[in-house]
Amino acid sequence: MSQIKDFGLARSKWNQYSAMKEDPVLKRMLVPTEKYTIRGLARALKRSSILFLKPEIGGQGRGIMKIERVTSGFLIRYGTHRQLLKSSKEVLSSIHRKIGNKPYILQKGIELLTIQNRPIDFRVLLLKPKNDWITMGVMGKWAKKNKVVTNYSQGGQAISVKQALSGSKKLNVRAAQFEQEVSRLGKYLAEKYFNYASMFGLDIAMDKNGKLWIIEGNTKPGYKLFRHHEELYLRIRRYVKHIRRKK
Repeated sequence: MSQIKDFGLARSKWNQYSAMKEDPVLKRMLVPTEKYTIRGLARALKRSSILFLKPEIGGQGRGIMKIERVTSGFLIRYGTHRQLLKSSKEVLSSIHRKIGNKPYILQKGIELLTIQNRPIDFRVLLLKPKNDWITMGVMGKWAKKNKVVTNYSQGGQAISVKQALSGSKKLNVRAAQFEQEVSRLGKYLAEKYFNYASMFGLDIAMDKNGKLWIIEGNTKPGYKLFRHHEELYLRIRRYVKHIRRKK
């Protein structure tokens, strides 16, 4: 039985982090994370200029909030909403009203690769129609203007790896090399932690210095990102239909 299945990891972002942080291959790629508490948020506001609050269980970018320290105080962003507050005390009060006792995680903000000030991350899609994982491909997710999440369901735009990497003049990363690296990483996670599943999507980000960061794994990944590659998309759909018939 996999470590992830023991932890119920497929649903809980916190349990995913707890399982992976002990892995020597993965721990340097994990965004510093803790369970949300008001006291924890108060400490984090003092040491980090950007923070993210995410529902512990959930998907499609719903409920995610970004807190950023700015010249005039703190800017809270969620969905397309913006709230400018002057003090950390006001931030704590506002966040408490929004979250209440809902289980959330608190993550240090990473300065992600951006184009036109819109963040980009990447989805590695793997399927297991028979006994072995097959890497279907890697696609970028480009956030909709004025949004802090890249999810396709939240208006995010599909972008090729080549387009995403060439959009940043500071990076010297070849698309083929990047795709090979993140595909190997996706297969490693799928085999070691999610092998009980037949579908796996790894969301991974690159910061402005070219360092990779694991966002999360998903055993029910969407694949509409790939529909612009017609032949590949049709192949993915065939495999997904086969997988669903087996259940």
